[in-house]
Amino acid sequence: MKIHVQRSGGFAGITTTFSLNDKSLTSSEIQQLEDLINKAEFFNLLAKSPLPKEGADYYTYNITIEMKGKRHNIKTTDFSMFSKFKIFNEFYNEDPKMTLT
Repeated sequence: MKIHVQRSGGFAGITTTFSLNDKSLTSSEIQQLEDLINKAEFFNLLAKSPLPKEGADYYTYNITIEMKGKRHNIKTTDFSMFSKFKIFNEFYNEDPKMTLT
């Protein structure tokens, strides 16, 4: 499993990239992540969600996940992020194994 998240925007307009490779995880952590991805139905999400009509300083996310022979990429914002996927967003913000690149 590989996860790559690029977050850009916000008040300062800074771009950060987070990457995760399952080689740095325990089997329990891999299972937890797979469960989150499956629960969010990530591989069924639209590739691009609509941008907000108004607002500023929001984050834009470019998220790519490779898992069990599948690869999918979505582009979304913190306003339009699919509600099922927000739990994953919280996971990578808190997990020290998500490396900042």
